[in-house]
Amino acid sequence: MAIKISNNNLISLRKYFQAKLESAFDKQEIDSFFFYGLSYFLGISKLVYHTQPEKKISESDILKFRSLAKELRKNRPLQYIFGECEFYGLTLKVDTNVLIPRPETEEMVADIISKVEDPSVIVDFCTGSGCIALALKRHFSDSLVTGLDVSQEALKVARVNAAVNNLGVNFRNDDLLEPKISVKTIDLIVANPPYVTNSEKSEMKPNVLDYEPKIALFVSDTDPLLFYNAIIKSNVKNLNPNGWVFMEINEKFGAEVLSLLKESGIKKNLRINNDLNGKPRWVCGQK
Repeated sequence: MAIKISNNNLISLRKYFQAKLESAFDKQEIDSFFFYGLSYFLGISKLVYHTQPEKKISESDILKFRSLAKELRKNRPLQYIFGECEFYGLTLKVDTNVLIPRPETEEMVADIISKVEDPSVIVDFCTGSGCIALALKRHFSDSLVTGLDVSQEALKVARVNAAVNNLGVNFRNDDLLEPKISVKTIDLIVANPPYVTNSEKSEMKPNVLDYEPKIALFVSDTDPLLFYNAIIKSNVKNLNPNGWVFMEINEKFGAEVLSLLKESGIKKNLRINNDLNGKPRWVCGQK
């Protein structure tokens, strides 16, 4: 039976939205979606909702929430539905050509900022939306920041993000496995390469597996460190004395990535870092 809105007001809209999604999401998630939509579509804050729950809305406003509920029931990520997300104080455009930036990646950026002092040259490998490169450029405004990616479509998104945030990052196309670009002197190497093994696909949620770019996610079970090896082999030699490396990792392979760094000449401050959930999330080290 079709679910209808009894009154064209905010409180009725919320009840309708909850009823449409209650079989697919928990109440906290639904409310998170609702209030995001309320802000995005109608410019109405949570405070306004709670103080004016009887506030009238139009039929066109209701249609927007019907469409939103329909897309969410398809497991389409909220960030792709709205085409944007927040990352470390930046509003970034995202689409299915780039991964949705994660809070854990923000944690790595915060760790970089707390440890690294005034890097002149930063290179961000597998840059995707450009989230890491742009966040670092915003903080280290005098740094020369380059973001590299094999996907031309991802780079289009990254360049839009640089333009809308007025940040001068040089985004370039390059293949880690057949690199043509070499930055001769680097102070900070950052990377979030593909690290989910193919065998782990069965553990992933549909909203990730069905929508996010597989080229940015997955790596063969037979060579799970493929991209770490490529980055380290070609670039650590160009790292300046006291230069840093930060890399996001699969929690299963942190020790192996740390060993690769150590073998390449990264000797100081080698560490596996846990995210706020207590999972190994990134490694770092200093030359």
